Amino acid sequence: MKETEPAPLPEPTPEPTTPAKEYFKNCTELNKVYPNGVQEGHPAYDKKMDRDGDGWACEK
Repeated sequence: MKETEPAPLPEPTPEPTTPAKEYFKNCTELNKVYPNGVQEGHPAYDKKMDRDGDGWACEK
């Protein structure tokens, strides 16, 4: 009787990474890097910088 070889282990899949949070003091600082502002969900988005509540912070 032949010995069966063990099945190979599956390749590990990398964990999805969350973009690092970016912090800016104010819209002036944020707009130096992102001149059009940033949308909600972006690592630099901060609700306190979205004064009109439209999901965009520091837009012009």
